Amino acid sequence: MNLLLALHVLDRQLVSADGVLCGKVDDIELAREDGSLRTAAVLSGSAAWPDRLPASLRGPAAALFRGDVARAEWDEIAEISAVVRLKLPAAEVGRRRAALAGRVRLAHLLGASVVGADGRSRGRVHEVEAAGSPRGVRGSRVTGLLVGRRGLLRRLGLQTRSSPSARITWSEVAEWSGRTVRLRS
Repeated sequence: MNLLLALHVLDRQLVSADGVLCGKVDDIELAREDGSLRTAAVLSGSAAWPDRLPASLRGPAAALFRGDVARAEWDEIAEISAVVRLKLPAAEVGRRRAALAGRVRLAHLLGASVVGADGRSRGRVHEVEAAGSPRGVRGSRVTGLLVGRRGLLRRLGLQTRSSPSARITWSEVAEWSGRTVRLRS
């Protein structure tokens, strides 16, 4: 099953196993593993979303919204639908606090510049595609990036199929650091 992380997961309500609303998915933690990238956890809390803002607003928002966030491991997700339903009771979700420092997050990848091996811009990352079960111990593996105008249309749900020129497979990525993705070709 293919999952568009921003469209299908970000900003969805988190619902505990006992049916209590526990916040919303403000970001997704990613894990690097042998050259690949996979989903590791969902993050919820106001400190998690400033990195999703335009660059000029990130600093002021981060100064206002600091602190820890609630963190649920990807394998603690029971279902992703109109909501993200967790296997945890609400009391446990509230105790799962984590600092953001040093974590690789979807917010750092969304909006990143994509540069080809020739140095030419391919656009910005608007969506991240993951494959495999939307839940599970190892999480879903990132398989592609949707970039440019067509990638943005797909993120907004205005285009149902990805154009070949809008999708870059993760295997084409040579390096991702900061807000720049460099391609092998």
